[in-house]
Amino acid sequence: MRGFLRRMSRIRDLLAGRMDGALTEALVGQLKATKEGAWLAMAMIGGEVGRTGAHEQMRSIEHLGDTERARLVEELKGALVTPIDREDLFRLSRSIDDVLDSLRDFVRESHLYRVPEQIRFAPLLDQVIVGIEALERAVRDLASRPSGVVQDALEAKKAGVRCGGCTSTRSPGSSPES
Repeated sequence: MRGFLRRMSRIRDLLAGRMDGALTEALVGQLKATKEGAWLAMAMIGGEVGRTGAHEQMRSIEHLGDTERARLVEELKGALVTPIDREDLFRLSRSIDDVLDSLRDFVRESHLYRVPEQIRFAPLLDQVIVGIEALERAVRDLASRPSGVVQDALEAKKAGVRCGGCTSTRSPGSSPES
């Protein structure tokens, strides 16, 4: 009986244009892990957490993010209908995973290369956190009020634009000319 009620609730939400709660929970869980990773990186560059400790903690945070991503993939397999294309949901999840992987690499390389003056990365990490929070609002709105998603998505995109030249393919310690 309980399984039947859960299925009926899912169908009601889908007919109302809201995203399945299990899909939302998995994406929000993945975003929470990513935000936790960003805050850990921020604590590391601020000296609140040592590089070695941050490196070790990041492993478990990334594992949590991967677990949430796997849960989303499983839920997508069983979803009859999704409010947006399932490939788009999968792509969103992959992009969130890419952000967490980049944060993991940032912490790991800071640990390996002993990057000096890490505090200069604070504006970058601040904008990463702003973007993650905007994406989290968008995902929650996709479930509860689909009309608000456009504004939330624009806020997430603006966070990346405000960061401007924050992204770099230079390796730590290299000069802009190299």
